[in-house]
Amino acid sequence: MIRHTFSFLDGIGLRLERHFWRMGIISWQEFLNRNFVNGISSDKKEMADVALSTTLSALDGRDAQYFSRLLPQREQWRLFDVFGSNALSIDIETNGLPEDKGGFVTVVGLYNGYDYRALVKGIDLTEGNLKKELSGYSMIITFYGISFDIPFLSRKFNSLRFEIPHFDLGFASKRVGLKGGLKRLEGELGIIRDESVKGMDGYDAVKLWNLYRRRNREDTLEHLLKYNMEDTKNLFKIAEIIYKRLKASTGINEFISHS
Repeated sequence: MIRHTFSFLDGIGLRLERHFWRMGIISWQEFLNRNFVNGISSDKKEMADVALSTTLSALDGRDAQYFSRLLPQREQWRLFDVFGSNALSIDIETNGLPEDKGGFVTVVGLYNGYDYRALVKGIDLTEGNLKKELSGYSMIITFYGISFDIPFLSRKFNSLRFEIPHFDLGFASKRVGLKGGLKRLEGELGIIRDESVKGMDGYDAVKLWNLYRRRNREDTLEHLLKYNMEDTKNLFKIAEIIYKRLKASTGINEFISHS
């Protein structure tokens, strides 16, 4: 989808982007190949050519930080087809308290589409380990991570930097008419959880953590990690579905099929 995107160009919004598509300009290269584009001045065309050439080079180099700065967060889902193969889904558990009331992170779940890894407070959840696990990826996927997971982590681990595109499924799902929390979303999309954690929610995760810490029950930690793993891994499945629906909602598919 990113290769069909023009709305990041100065003075070109979503309406003009769709106008380009109607004229048969559905890729950056097709735009660059034209000497004149109806709807914009020659000066604006020249500036857009320079910007698109720079952006093409950044895409060829898979410069994730460049695109994180280029696109508003709301539109960073458009990068999933390029950066999704090197994405990392993140889901955290906490002790249930607000950050300013003694809240802290208990588990950070990480999944790259192949392997799940959990960092646990008191075992291996350190700033250094977290930075190491996050390095090398081109995109992060969360569920309302913009308003919860990422700010919580950033404030607890001051040197963490999230400077790559962020596909937040919580906000994105609303844009395609899906409502409710992660568990409801999974149900609507036909994603089935493991029976051992079906019906659990964040409050149950807090209780499991408390049991683990107060009574040193390893079985409750294993149960908590199983719950977090289902949350974290399912984000990838949901991302693939929502990406396709968001792309369809732009109307680009009809222009691609006729090109």
